[in-house]
Amino acid sequence: MRNMLLIGLLGTILCGCQTVCRSTGGMAVSLQEGGTVAEVSVDDPCFSDWLDVVNTSLRRVDSGCLKAQVTIRNKKKDYTDDGRMDDFAAQYKFTWLDADGAVSGTGESNWTSVTWHGGEVKPLDSVSPNPSSVRFVLSVRHLR
Repeated sequence: MRNMLLIGLLGTILCGCQTVCRSTGGMAVSLQEGGTVAEVSVDDPCFSDWLDVVNTSLRRVDSGCLKAQVTIRNKKKDYTDDGRMDDFAAQYKFTWLDADGAVSGTGESNWTSVTWHGGEVKPLDSVSPNPSSVRFVLSVRHLR
């Protein structure tokens, strides 16, 4: 009986460390050239509870392309468990759009994995594929 309880407890702990919530949606951050405030849309309460967009920037670099940076913070921090239960694992990708709203060239990146540890702030960045880009959309989805 004692062994069954230990196995059950271990299973609960391991499952809890692998996922922070039953997320099925995500978050999108978008900013147009010349804009000062990014649009942030969240269709999953898990993202609202865990992640916060701290800063966004968009500027032209020497090549004429745009460089975007979105800084995101994990709001959770559990000081009692060495950070195991406050990690947020996700994937993100940038999509670059031209003035007509079409994807700019090869302007959609692959999904990239990222983990925010409790309280951690991470910048996510990308450079547009060509100078015709005027807007980016950063999509973030939860990893299970």
